[in-house]
Amino acid sequence: MKRTVCKIAVFLLLFSLVLTSFTGCARESDEELIALAEALLEKSAAVNEICFGKGLSFGDEDAYITSGYVEATKAAREKYGIETVEEMKALIESVYSVATCDYIDTVIFNPVREGSTFTSYRRYFDALDGEGGVCLMVKKDYEPLAVGDVSYANVRLVSHSRARAEILVDLTVTDGENSRTDRDVSFALRYEQGGWKLDTVTYASLK
Repeated sequence: MKRTVCKIAVFLLLFSLVLTSFTGCARESDEELIALAEALLEKSAAVNEICFGKGLSFGDEDAYITSGYVEATKAAREKYGIETVEEMKALIESVYSVATCDYIDTVIFNPVREGSTFTSYRRYFDALDGEGGVCLMVKKDYEPLAVGDVSYANVRLVSHSRARAEILVDLTVTDGENSRTDRDVSFALRYEQGGWKLDTVTYASLK
């Protein structure tokens, strides 16, 4: 009996060591992950502008208008290669993790409950244009959460495992004539199906 228990204990110990070795080893070198992080950060700037910044521009003249929403301009749609909410979500999902996309869905695409009714504070939604087509609608009076143009520099790796990583970045925000640089801003990355994604939003807040 003691021998059996001993064998089981040894097996569990070896299994634990093997599992630890697999989970502890990084998938890429540090240099490769930094390059991936830089590409994701650059791509996130456009996503943040759409979701948290000024958003897609819209025109008041000759625009399809409904309940405080106006159709996004053709120039804005072409700039980001987006014609529908689903295409917008696909762009977001190419940058951010599943958990972060869920957060963005909540604040950008889902109606907000106010009292006993649903008030549509969605920033974007698809509407029919009356001719069988779809119009990407923008809420006119949406208050942005993010400010200015954002650039990322001096990406450094803090930690790096097979599924998680943390980086530090110098983040420069330009708002009109003014700019500021926030140093050592921390962002997380997560490895999911499809590769590495940012696990925290990367915009600069108005406050």
